[in-house]
Amino acid sequence: MSKPSFELYDALGEFFLLQSRSATLDGSIPLRAAQHCIPYTEGCSAGLQLIPPFFELKIKKNRKFEISTPNPPDSQFYEETLFGLKHNRILSEYWWSILENGPVWDRGDQVYIWTGYVIRPAENTWILNGGAFNRRAQVKTIDLIYADSQNFQPLFCALDLSEMNPGTYEIAAELGCLLGLQPGIEVKVAPVETSTAEVKAVCDFFDDEYYEQKKTMPATGKYRALGSSKNKPLHGPSKKETPEILLVDMLNSPYMLDTFKSFVTSQGIGYDRKLSETYQFIVLKSAFSAKLDWDGTFWKTQVKAHPLTEKLIEIWTKVGGAAGERFAHTIAEFVWLPAATESFFNVAPWVLLKTPPGWSSVDDGIHFENAEGLRGVVRTDQLYQVSGVYRLINGPTLSIKKGSRLMRILPIPRNLLNPEYQIKKIEDFTLEDIRKFV
Repeated sequence: MSKPSFELYDALGEFFLLQSRSATLDGSIPLRAAQHCIPYTEGCSAGLQLIPPFFELKIKKNRKFEISTPNPPDSQFYEETLFGLKHNRILSEYWWSILENGPVWDRGDQVYIWTGYVIRPAENTWILNGGAFNRRAQVKTIDLIYADSQNFQPLFCALDLSEMNPGTYEIAAELGCLLGLQPGIEVKVAPVETSTAEVKAVCDFFDDEYYEQKKTMPATGKYRALGSSKNKPLHGPSKKETPEILLVDMLNSPYMLDTFKSFVTSQGIGYDRKLSETYQFIVLKSAFSAKLDWDGTFWKTQVKAHPLTEKLIEIWTKVGGAAGERFAHTIAEFVWLPAATESFFNVAPWVLLKTPPGWSSVDDGIHFENAEGLRGVVRTDQLYQVSGVYRLINGPTLSIKKGSRLMRILPIPRNLLNPEYQIKKIEDFTLEDIRKFV
């Protein structure tokens, strides 16, 4: 049995539930996507979901708020539990002073809810508690990173109320999602002109046979075969200790490297620049201006042509022949539609991504005002294509401005997509456990 990615102790007796996510989100995703879109279903199943008891959130016009639950922890039990955590040095003095007033606390427009768990990641592992992707969540969450492998910290779900309108909201479904991250990665960027091997690999995947099969079937099974134990990554394992992520930039496509800003420590939640820089993720921006209209039956798209389109097609055709030319024309259109009668659409940033063997990328679409960015997981150690998937949710028209943020890419070892963990009730603590904090 492999070593758990984190330890989790339940102090409040399942105040929040921790469960695996399902590939269909409990049957809520479209049937066609469930049958044929593996990156989407793997995005749905990635991570462990935190499900709260029923909460009611009221935001007033003066921006003050109230949040309550009809099933709070018993006050005496809660007080005794906190005292036990503090007495046994499992909970720091700082967090005891914050939580003694209850499991909900705030900093301005940010609201933090203690799930009742305390968490400690394994060495060289971070745990990201992020949002409930692919669920059309009403509440925007704040990413929290747990990186302290020496001490347990309270596991929070953090809400950002700054952009929410006054009103009453019911919170009863998934509020947080735990993913594992491996710090110490290095992101390198190479121009497409010098990335012949990566371009050729994409052309070999999207060959003539692939498109011939697509004429008669919705899915060719070619991507599904990448998950076979017989199928190995296209490149061999790196001899370097630092995992290397390669971003292939197609003709100055806009992007940025970013880091996480909120780390949970024994002294509170804050930014640790030195620590954060050990894991950089990629934010892709739009190289296009586009307008999309959907009347419930048909799409109408308008995309302003990129000035370097002809050069892109020339590069891809030179390397991949007809397959390269066809792929270049596809991404040059920027927007493509999986099914004209559904409210889903894809965008194609002008980049490729290659991860080390055994690594995938978690591609999180960034939300627009009336479109939900969806989460997908791509085996980018074998297929280097990058695309974002979105769902129109509020109104029939969407405009994408040039330079706007499209998606976030998190390179992750596949064993951390659904991290294994060890969970106990708080009464199961042993003297040996407690000594780890002294």
